Amino acid sequence: MKSVLTVPVLFVLLILAACQPEKRYLLDHTFDNNTWDRFNKLQFEMPGNIKPGNYDIIFTVRLQGSFEYDRFPIFVTLNTSSGEERMNEIELKVKDQDKFYGTEENGMHLISQKLWEGLHIADTGVNIITVENLVPKVQTQGVYNVSIEMKEVGN
Repeated sequence: MKSVLTVPVLFVLLILAACQPEKRYLLDHTFDNNTWDRFNKLQFEMPGNIKPGNYDIIFTVRLQGSFEYDRFPIFVTLNTSSGEERMNEIELKVKDQDKFYGTEENGMHLISQKLWEGLHIADTGVNIITVENLVPKVQTQGVYNVSIEMKEVGN
């Protein structure tokens, strides 16, 4: 009799656990005149209430159709709350023969790239992500905004 009652209780607990809201943090930066200056490093400070766990860190750029490059190189630095520093140089594939990759939303082209997948954050606290534009020109036109998302995985 006891095991008959245990199964429905476990089932209800599993359903409640599955309905937990996804832990997700999103910050973005919109550019004046849709132009990202070469030496304007962006700093995204994720909130201090981020709990230890595994996270995907995703970079998204929203580009106008006038963006002239096929590739968009960036350099990203992550400083975690535990004092760890990670660096990553990424070359986003933006378009091929004037056809943009990604999706289109409200006339903008959205290109997303995982910077780190399943990254373990060891301590609660602020995590700082710095993004640098590596396009060789002083000003990169056609960049509407960029965002960084930290999304918890593997619960």
